[in-house]
Amino acid sequence: MQINNASDHIQEILNKWEQIDDEIWAKIICMELNRRVAKAYARAAVVTINGSSIGFDGYRVGLRGFNNPKRDEATKTAQEAISDL
Repeated sequence: MQINNASDHIQEILNKWEQIDDEIWAKIICMELNRRVAKAYARAAVVTINGSSIGFDGYRVGLRGFNNPKRDEATKTAQEAISDL
């Protein structure tokens, strides 16, 4: 899904505000080259972002865990440089 700018993301959250569970700490949006490739709602107060391929498990966001058919070589190279610890 392509959303044009940050205000579109904010509006999406505001539209769902009353439906969002009170235990949600944050909405995580993973972007690549102005394209949203994933979103998740975090219930944990602390979330680790790393280069693993887990996607999102509630506590960790693995940046290589989201599919993007339009991913370019520079992004792949950057992802490989990020630790997966």
